[in-house]
Amino acid sequence: MPSWNRSKKTASGTSINSEMDNDALRKVINEQNIRIVELEGRLNIVDVIDKHLENLSNDELKKLCKELDGSNKSLKKNLEKVTAEKDNAVHQLTDKMNQVIQEKDKQIKRQEALGAQGKEEDSKALGNAQGKGNVRMAISAETAKSIDPKKLPKVPKSKEDRQYIERALQSNPFFRQLKSDQINKIIDCMEKKKLKQNVEIIREGTDGTYLYLLEEGVIDIYNNKDGHIADLHDGKIFGELAIFYNCKRTASVRTKTDCTVYQLDRRYYKTIVQSTGAARDEARLGLLKLVPSLRDLGEQKLKKICDCLEDEGFNDGDCIIKQGTAGDTFYIIREGKVRCTKNQESGEEATVAELEKGAFFGELALQTEEKRAANVYAIGDVKCLSLDRHAFTSLIGKIDEEEQAQEAELQAAKEMVASSQGTTVGGLDKAILQDVRVLKSLGQGGFGDVKLVYFKCAAVDAKPYALKCVQKCRIVQYGQQRHIMDEKNILFMMKSPFVLSLYKTFKDTKQVYLLTDAYLGGDLWRLLHARGPFPDTVARFYIACVVEAFGYLHARGIVYRDLKPENLMLHTNGYLRLVDLGFAKRVPIGSKTWTFCGTPEYIPPEVIANTGHTLSADYWSLGILVYELVTRKTPFRAKDDLTIYENILRGVHSIQFSYRISRKAEMLIKSLCRQEPAERLGYQKGGIADIRKHKWFGGFDWEGFQAQRVPAPILPDVKNPMDNVDKAVHLDNASHIPEETSGWDADF
Repeated sequence: MPSWNRSKKTASGTSINSEMDNDALRKVINEQNIRIVELEGRLNIVDVIDKHLENLSNDELKKLCKELDGSNKSLKKNLEKVTAEKDNAVHQLTDKMNQVIQEKDKQIKRQEALGAQGKEEDSKALGNAQGKGNVRMAISAETAKSIDPKKLPKVPKSKEDRQYIERALQSNPFFRQLKSDQINKIIDCMEKKKLKQNVEIIREGTDGTYLYLLEEGVIDIYNNKDGHIADLHDGKIFGELAIFYNCKRTASVRTKTDCTVYQLDRRYYKTIVQSTGAARDEARLGLLKLVPSLRDLGEQKLKKICDCLEDEGFNDGDCIIKQGTAGDTFYIIREGKVRCTKNQESGEEATVAELEKGAFFGELALQTEEKRAANVYAIGDVKCLSLDRHAFTSLIGKIDEEEQAQEAELQAAKEMVASSQGTTVGGLDKAILQDVRVLKSLGQGGFGDVKLVYFKCAAVDAKPYALKCVQKCRIVQYGQQRHIMDEKNILFMMKSPFVLSLYKTFKDTKQVYLLTDAYLGGDLWRLLHARGPFPDTVARFYIACVVEAFGYLHARGIVYRDLKPENLMLHTNGYLRLVDLGFAKRVPIGSKTWTFCGTPEYIPPEVIANTGHTLSADYWSLGILVYELVTRKTPFRAKDDLTIYENILRGVHSIQFSYRISRKAEMLIKSLCRQEPAERLGYQKGGIADIRKHKWFGGFDWEGFQAQRVPAPILPDVKNPMDNVDKAVHLDNASHIPEETSGWDADF
């Protein structure tokens, strides 16, 4: 959805209650107006009885006058009361409307101050909605290597300062999920600065590098468009987006008084969360390998199990396991000691063993539901890793099951030999950049654009292709060299009817070029906003296309990471193709990657929390896509990226599902969008087949669909672009683009 349209709808959505209150107040005012008219009419009824006055005696006339006078006084009091009620209702309505207007002004200012892409990208989105390029821009952190964890700075701080910083960090939703060791390292790296009045801390339009915590003083947030936006006081954190990726600052920040701030470099934050998270996972893996009944599962499955382990703490004397009770949890000792005892006929307990760090107990609970054979008590403070049987069997299956699924994964992985060669289909082995003729532009992205082209060469088939032109200087500027190389290598491997394939690459001193198939049916986003929201039958067809694409990618250990309707193109037969693999990455099954990337409304919580993500990240995005296709909105939409991320961290159960979403679709979305990555549908032992078997797909012909025999619900109206070859032009020499000759593209 374009940002201008989404903002409008979001604003109206957030003020539904206000509008209901306003309607109620208007109803009260109308009722009071009717009452006033009625009372005014009754004041004038005296003339109705004038014709009877000549028949009345003086006493009767006096009595009537007294009655009328009393009646008039009562009516006047009622009139004054009703008028006051009306004025009060009008006043309430006015105040309510002013509050709504002020709230909207605050939201707009917050958007421009803290999180949105800014005025320039809003206008870009407006142009995109009219048919130019992608609508929602993806973001990504640099892919450059983190600094050595051993070289992280350790800035001395008092105990009080550390406690102050810790409270501020833990009150912020983006730091709440970090472990204590990570928080301590972050505090070590934060540098204290004292600033005089009227010092500029952040300048609008510059690249963000630091997060700030205001300890003392007052700062002014402002931008070029609106001037002053807000004042921030001590204890506030600002500039959070800078720790995720190198985004442009959307507002300026200046000190209004003498201030003290703490600042955190993004490189330090990235190094801390990645190194400590990876070390923790490695330590857990090492402990699992010590368990005889688990070590033979293979490293891929053991890594998946690591994500299911829970940290549990016990105090001295706590009973961890009670003899005779049903067992469903397995424990590994991370710190401390435990005492194992057995009940005696005398009623006493006899100690049979003491276990220390690295030991495990209760492992039979992963295979059977037999009663516990012993008691286990904590000796002193004990920290354990626990594994629930249900989570284990859902993720891995029973220990003695055959490893057929794993063998299939390994077989698919053997196919993943990165090719550096293109294809000879259609004579493309003879194609050169100088023969390219541009038929039209297909869209624009953050680092270049895509053009519809053909080759004016007798040796090459005269058919249209898509040529993605990527500016090398932009790639280097934003540290995306590895991403573009990954995209090239992965695309060359793709041989699926649901995923874009790459035929050939070119390069010059200014750009690199990727030649692919051209899908002229347009993208799913435009179709959704022209014909949607889709009923379940239509949405199922398009989601099935993505399921097949993900099945192909995930079997080869590739995580996609940028699912959205804009990246799904329609072939002439109405089937979808997954395109733009710029964020795709080879991640061995069970392993993690750490780069912050994706489109904000589709990013899973583990990416935001920087806990590392796996193939499971794609299943979260699939759930968001289901929601968007059946409602034409995304569930966590907001006016700025920070609010979107906050909403995502709250979870899918915090949202109110639209009435458009059927019960089965809601069940599927919630199964895909679980906060715990290891619990998501598709990542369990049944793999992506679990999604195909879900009730929402009941009766769907998967076999016919995979052979593309199932008719598409919508066939795009596509004209042959080769009819306009006489209007084709040479490829632009890109004189406005600077040269980039660092050599990172030597193998492109």
